[in-house]
Amino acid sequence: GWVWCAYNVYMAVDTLLVVRFGDRPRPLWQWWRDLGCWKWMRNYFPVRLRVERPAAFSSDENYVFVLHPHGVHSFGAFINFVTNANKVDQIIPGVRVHVMTLGIQFKLPFWRELAVWGGCGNASRKSIVNCLKGPPGESALLVVGGAEESLLSQPGNFDLVLKKRKGFVKIALQQGAPLVPCFSFGETDVYRALLPRFPYLRPYLKAVQSKFGFALPLIAGRGVFSYRGGLLPHRRQITTVVGDPIPVAKWSKKWDPADPALQRRIDEVHEQYIAALRGLYERNKDIHALSRKGELNLVT
Repeated sequence: GWVWCAYNVYMAVDTLLVVRFGDRPRPLWQWWRDLGCWKWMRNYFPVRLRVERPAAFSSDENYVFVLHPHGVHSFGAFINFVTNANKVDQIIPGVRVHVMTLGIQFKLPFWRELAVWGGCGNASRKSIVNCLKGPPGESALLVVGGAEESLLSQPGNFDLVLKKRKGFVKIALQQGAPLVPCFSFGETDVYRALLPRFPYLRPYLKAVQSKFGFALPLIAGRGVFSYRGGLLPHRRQITTVVGDPIPVAKWSKKWDPADPALQRRIDEVHEQYIAALRGLYERNKDIHALSRKGELNLVT
């Protein structure tokens, strides 16, 4: 009825405003991020947040947070950064983290409000750059493994799609934005992937991912009254650990992708980031990943 019509008008106007004023993350709605229901969701798993050195962050910087692994739904990213359930605003005051997600999230009625009110942005280069060009403290968070990595999610394993992902490094170099490695231990434990039992479906799932930008992982969780099968995630702890910022000097020369010096610099920063991520993992694996079946693995 009229409610549905009014909502569609609201969505259309909101989309036009994005076109008019530029693609950028939405402002954080603090009252929404502080709702008590997010603490209930946090306690279900539970989800924890640990920043190794809060004093390493400054409210005068614009950071690029990079989170691994993606898992199926990235619960660590949502609870720790879209909401304020674990007090990220108080742990690193003055740093406003905007989670960048697929643009299709902003086209789904009602679901889009979770992203809009939580200050999320479209995971496009333009939106990320606009975020980093904002006032001091405005920062972007990327889950760079994306849909491809979600298809690899298995309990106890840490298979990351990172070797070929260098877009976040390029943006950091263009903006002079420090990179912040983050790791969500337990993110891959809340669902059991069924793809290994049906390997012949992998080409079709990959085709969906390539066509639409998101994956349809075959998963098994738990039910309301049963632990054997269902769509609810298992109640297993997720601990997101945030490492120290990695300073990235802004590329001062002309940005020419054909420039060998630029490509060498991109590779250097990428390798520096991977080394910092490995260090973060090694320091924390025996605390937060006691039931792991494998070690950190960068897939091609």
